[in-house]
Amino acid sequence: MKNRILILLIFILSLGSAFGQEQRDALKNFREGKYKEAIEITLEEIETLPDTSLRAKMDSYTVLLWSLIVGKKYDDAIRYGNAARKLSPYDSRITEAIGEAFFYKGDGGNALKYFELYAVQAPLGDRIARVYNFMGEIYITQAKYNHADIAFSTALYHAPTITRWWYRLGYSRELATDFAGAKIAYNKALELNPSFTEATRALNRIRNN
Repeated sequence: MKNRILILLIFILSLGSAFGQEQRDALKNFREGKYKEAIEITLEEIETLPDTSLRAKMDSYTVLLWSLIVGKKYDDAIRYGNAARKLSPYDSRITEAIGEAFFYKGDGGNALKYFELYAVQAPLGDRIARVYNFMGEIYITQAKYNHADIAFSTALYHAPTITRWWYRLGYSRELATDFAGAKIAYNKALELNPSFTEATRALNRIRNN
C-alpha cells in the first residue's frame, strides 16, 4: 500500500513538473509578445542546461537574442550572441540575430559581415530573404547601388510578393540612374499594391528619364 502511495505521489509530481515546463515555454512567450518572460526563461535555461545539451542551449540563446532585439537591447543581444557563438560558431540562427542587432544599432559594417556569413551558412535558411533585404538597405547607405540591386533582387527571388522590397529595389536602381529598371520595380510594387503611394510618387519623379 505504501509503495502504491509513493508511486502515485511521484506520478503527480512529474505531472506538475511537466505542466510547469509548459508554462515556462520561452518560445511560446516570445510568440505571444511576452518578451520579458521569454528573456527570464532563456537566461535561466542557459544557466542551468549543461553544455552537453548543446541543441537545447542554442535554442534558448536564439529565443533570448530575438527577445532582446525586439526590446531594442542590441548590445545585450550582441554580447549573448558572441557567448553563443563560442559554443556553436556555425549556428546560423545566432549569426543572423547578431547581424540584426548590429543593423538596428546602426552599425551596417558589422551587420553586413554577419549577414554575409549567414548567407554562406544557410543559403536556403528561413531568414535568407530577410537577410538579403537588410543587405540591400546597408548597401544603399554605403552608396553601393548596384550591390543593393543584387541584394534586393535576391531577397525578392526568395519572397517575390513583398511590396516594399520591390519599391526599395526600384529606389536602388533610381539612385544608380537605371531609370528603366527602376520603373519596372516600381510598377511591380503597384501591381502588388495599387495604393502604395510611395511607388506612385517615385514613378512621377522619374517619368521624364
